[in-house]
Amino acid sequence: MPQLLLHFCFLLFICLWRCIPVADASPLLLDKAPPFSLAGHLENLVDPGGALTLGELLTGKSSPRFVPLPGFVNYGFTSSASWSRFTYLPGAESSGELYLRLTPAFLDEVTVYVQVGADPTTPSSYRVYDLGDHYPATKRTIRHSDMVAQLPSSAVPHQVYIRVKSSSTHTLQGWIYPGDEFIAWSAHYTTWMGGLLGIILFDLVISTLLALMLRDVLFGYYSLFALTFFIRQLGIDGAIFVLWPSGAHLVNDYLVGGGISLGLCAYSLFVMRLFNTSDERPYVHRLLQLNILIGVLNALGIPLGLYGRLAPVTTICYLLLACFIPLLAYQSLRRGAPAGGWIIAGFSVVLIPAVPRFLVVLGLIHPTWFTTYGYYYGMILQMVMITLALIKRLEVSRELVLAASRRTEAVAVELAEEMTCELREALQRQTRFVAMVTHEYRTPLAIIRTNLDLLDLLHDKDENIAFAVGKMKRAVIRLVEVLEVSLGRVRLSDGALTLRPEPLGVAKLCAGLLEQATEYWPDRRVVVVPGVAVVVQGDPLLLQTALLNLVDNGLKYSPVDRPVTVTWEVAGGQVVIRVADQGSGVSSEEGKRLFEKYFRGSAATGTVGAGLGLWLVARILEEHGGRVTLESGPTGAVAIVRLPLSTGFPLRSPASSAL
Repeated sequence: MPQLLLHFCFLLFICLWRCIPVADASPLLLDKAPPFSLAGHLENLVDPGGALTLGELLTGKSSPRFVPLPGFVNYGFTSSASWSRFTYLPGAESSGELYLRLTPAFLDEVTVYVQVGADPTTPSSYRVYDLGDHYPATKRTIRHSDMVAQLPSSAVPHQVYIRVKSSSTHTLQGWIYPGDEFIAWSAHYTTWMGGLLGIILFDLVISTLLALMLRDVLFGYYSLFALTFFIRQLGIDGAIFVLWPSGAHLVNDYLVGGGISLGLCAYSLFVMRLFNTSDERPYVHRLLQLNILIGVLNALGIPLGLYGRLAPVTTICYLLLACFIPLLAYQSLRRGAPAGGWIIAGFSVVLIPAVPRFLVVLGLIHPTWFTTYGYYYGMILQMVMITLALIKRLEVSRELVLAASRRTEAVAVELAEEMTCELREALQRQTRFVAMVTHEYRTPLAIIRTNLDLLDLLHDKDENIAFAVGKMKRAVIRLVEVLEVSLGRVRLSDGALTLRPEPLGVAKLCAGLLEQATEYWPDRRVVVVPGVAVVVQGDPLLLQTALLNLVDNGLKYSPVDRPVTVTWEVAGGQVVIRVADQGSGVSSEEGKRLFEKYFRGSAATGTVGAGLGLWLVARILEEHGGRVTLESGPTGAVAIVRLPLSTGFPLRSPASSAL
């Protein structure tokens, strides 16, 4: 068995070896269907010092010798320069112009020497084209997103020499086109590249809008990665040389290197957030943190001239990400993560073209069409799938929240019904407490405080009301449970009021107020007059509680056939809400004290409440940066509420106030 396995491996090696193209560097005959690839027709030599000149190469004074290449030039990251040469022979039917197209566009220095004279050994017989992203595009003979040089089309052999030096990956690909074919290809490539950049830009806009609207950090990291990918494609594909010919050479290194480096940071942050690596996979989390550090150092290395040394490490980090991210996605899918199928598909479609792409960048394999364009198609599919996965993940999260809300609502209704029955039984046995409790019954926070105060008053009373005390204690406990389970955002803990402000339209707030008022007082009229559309920042539950107390207070002081009117307007950077009744009004002295704790108002009104309703209103508005006053109007009393508009006013610390 070991011998058979050894023989099989040997045969496999022989097959793979035979599949490797043989380099013969034969002249390129332009007699087939264009474009004509330079692969297999190039000879190359490495110039470590970068000091060789064309004259030395033509006269044979240089010691290095050209060696045939089986494909295109690819040395990975190196500080050495290289020379490539090839010979082409136009066909007998060739006529018109010929164009040499070289890629990638981000190479620093590319100089093309094209033989136009009769003597191939004389430097003066060569026309020089200075290309590469360190040369201004305005000085190029042909402005194009790639590096283009014009070739003579006379039916005699012509030699072309190409010198390349770059701090980025040292690779070179080339094709020859007839004039018409080059124009057609350029139009097709422009359409294709415009579509690619358009898709990336569209995905960037969508993810950015979702990040801002939902305030989701995950969408923010993803939009940052899309931005870096868009920026680097401008430099890698040479679009910046068309958009800004005079200044592209000044920024292209930063676009390419910075986009790749910061893209690694953004992608690592996105993966950390998506898979929650800090809690579930600490070792992966540390590796991603190392990626972020390497990405930052690589970006800083561009102006310091260290990019060529750090870029290989960044490429290896990308390669590792491309390999183990699908494994993370698969594990999340097995655990039933939302949209796990879309996530694993999105990361997998880019894995197949990404691995050979990175191997090309490292100089380990030769570039091909698949390594160049397959990666782009994979990235487009990945960006679309990941965006859909994030949206699906958001929908699933919302469904879970709604389901939990429904369950909480059912529990709250059940507890509220039980609490109401116990309160009604206790109040029926102790009628002397009815007026005090009724005044505060519809204010959840105030009834807790009122009942706690009542229980303190009953502590030393006779045994005849012991049964009522027990019932009241149970009612208070139930009411606290209702508030914590159903409302969720308001918690009474040692008298502290917890706020969770959010943008809230005043019109929506008053509409909810009218709905509750109609439910609580079906036989009374409450009129809400629509005003301007404004937004405040506050807790909707607490603000509605405050306004409901003011309406309740107005109804108590108004005749049964007269309505309570609610209006609002904007004045002095504030929204002013007025709750007006049609009662007998209030004196100035009493109006100053009505918002004091336990102040029950004038005995002439017949109201003997606990004196907590208006005090609670004042406390809630203070926490929201507002205030309330009570004045006598033409036909009764007017409660005037002032709240700042939603411009980021500072809320006071919850611990600074107590009910």
